[in-house]
Amino acid sequence: SIVAVHGLRAHPIKNWMSKGENPVMWLQDLLPKDLPQARVMNFGYNSNIVENASVSSIRDFAMGLLNDLDSYRTDEERERPIVFICHSLGGLVVKQVSENATRHRDPTFKHLHTATHGIIFLGTPHQGSSLAETGITFANMVRYAYPKIRTQLLEALKQDSPTLQDLADDFRHLYPEFEIVSCYERQPTKYGIVVNKDSALMMVNGERQVPLEGDHSRICKFTGLDDPLYIAVRSRIQDMARKAPNAVSVKFNTANTIRM
Repeated sequence: SIVAVHGLRAHPIKNWMSKGENPVMWLQDLLPKDLPQARVMNFGYNSNIVENASVSSIRDFAMGLLNDLDSYRTDEERERPIVFICHSLGGLVVKQVSENATRHRDPTFKHLHTATHGIIFLGTPHQGSSLAETGITFANMVRYAYPKIRTQLLEALKQDSPTLQDLADDFRHLYPEFEIVSCYERQPTKYGIVVNKDSALMMVNGERQVPLEGDHSRICKFTGLDDPLYIAVRSRIQDMARKAPNAVSVKFNTANTIRM
């Protein structure tokens, strides 16, 4: 299963759709041609943080995604490998999904954690060199999504940076269980680079780092099979899809052995 999770103030369809006379929604128009055996799923949530209190809502979004995934998987599909593709804030939701699946008192979700083989992050703010820098990165994301946002509200939202930093710290003990690809934007929007390279990389062992020649919006919108950005991301998805069945089978066998 390929599970896509969109970013801040984004529509679950338009987030992944190129602009122009012939828009392409690559998750449905391109990827099934290159991965016909995969089930592509697109998770939507209300990412309007101005209306939804704060980024602390990430925990609620993550629980919603866990419940949705569980409801779509029959008992026979519990070991079906999962690869997440997430843009911007969606990467934080997926990190929280992993945290919830391992720590939640309800063991129902643990199979989703075990089934997850890899995560492809597209312009996700993983970290800052300081709490203040994390707040600045988040402010850039908000300013990009809400160009007319009031300065006072922007300052208030910066105060959520401890939430983002805590999530990054918590995920560090989970990342060795997954194949990680972190893609970062190389072109600025009219507001500048939204998530810079230093923030978009986890800087951990085994992380595949991929520069993409597009801005924060363009790196998740592809125009066709010959789009260089699509080719770069597709190759990483295909590579994960090849490895996932054996890798996930080993994880489930190990988990079952431990329980015995």
